[in-house]
Amino acid sequence: MARLIDLRYARCRAKIRVDTKPRTVNSMPMFVIEREFAEKFEPDGETLRVVDEYNAEHDMKWLKSFLSADKKRTYCLYECDDIDALRRQAADLGLPADAITEVTEFAR
Repeated sequence: MARLIDLRYARCRAKIRVDTKPRTVNSMPMFVIEREFAEKFEPDGETLRVVDEYNAEHDMKWLKSFLSADKKRTYCLYECDDIDALRRQAADLGLPADAITEVTEFAR
């Protein structure tokens, strides 16, 4: 089942849809990465392939991403062992990572 979670940021208010399946004991922590781009973000297939390859090599899983209406901000949901690995990913791939927040799922 999926639910809407209301996230409030300094300059915007975004609604993000995430799956609310219970986490298992062996699952990795989840993080939301907020990325702000100077221009509209319109990734091509090659860019997405490079990100997928990097993630596979570094034991992280890109679950979902959401794009703001102006196409200048993304909100990406990842499973990863630690926040520093996501910071390294952003630096290695030349992607912004304006905020990285560990998140958990909850049931209503």
